[in-house]
Amino acid sequence: MVEREKPAVRATTLDSTKEPSKMNSEKALETAHQVTRGVLESVRQPVDGIVLHGSLASAAYEPGRSDIDLLVVLGEPLQPASKNAVFQAVADLLAPSPTAIDLRFTTRATAAAPSRLPNIDLEIAAHPPDNALQIVAENTTDPDLLNEFAICRAYGRTMHGRTAREMISPVRHDWLLEIADNELATWQRVHAQGYVPTIVPLTACRIWRYATERVFCSKHEAAHWALERAPDCDVIVKAMRAHQGQRDGDLDAATLPQLLTRARDAVAKALARSSSGASRE
Repeated sequence: MVEREKPAVRATTLDSTKEPSKMNSEKALETAHQVTRGVLESVRQPVDGIVLHGSLASAAYEPGRSDIDLLVVLGEPLQPASKNAVFQAVADLLAPSPTAIDLRFTTRATAAAPSRLPNIDLEIAAHPPDNALQIVAENTTDPDLLNEFAICRAYGRTMHGRTAREMISPVRHDWLLEIADNELATWQRVHAQGYVPTIVPLTACRIWRYATERVFCSKHEAAHWALERAPDCDVIVKAMRAHQGQRDGDLDAATLPQLLTRARDAVAKALARSSSGASRE
């Protein structure tokens, strides 16, 4: 639900002179299967399951803008030799057609008992504009993994092994709301400094809808939902156009603070409804 730019922990970049891929959803799904096979062949330890989630799993994939999101659940922590092998395997697979991807590895124990700060063993990612593959996280905690757990349980597609609901225990609803509220609060401060990336209004719409209806949805579905409730919020329309490459005006619009405030209000109400902090997803 919450999306934010993550700095690289280790600059392990795959150089490529190839044009970034703008594959359709069918080709992207084929690539997801290839990456799944590459992971299974290169990771020299038990893999409980691999789950596809995000836009490709929810029929909201947008060529040239969406990425392939995969979560790998391992029986035990990923060994150093496996980390190097899986990175090289994915790099070789994507080299002919650099593709946006986010591939995270965690353990059976982490998925079975989600904590406020779940551990990521390894994250390999490639993002536009160049889709250069790199290791962005190793042996670190990240609360955003809770969002990934909840989304995998909601509509994740099994690529190998056990299903998401078999591997991942329910995530506390109030924790997801707190993560969302912290992100919205950060964006309010960022907006005060005049910096508003396109992802902010669209993700604010997703948070608003989740807080109101407990529904995970795509950026554009959330934007249309929000526009029905705030038709005068022009920053949503501008963000949608910018996201589609049809940039129209400055995203630092007067209605952005209104959108962020409405999303935070919805989160606050949802938190107040949760029963003693024990509510699950």
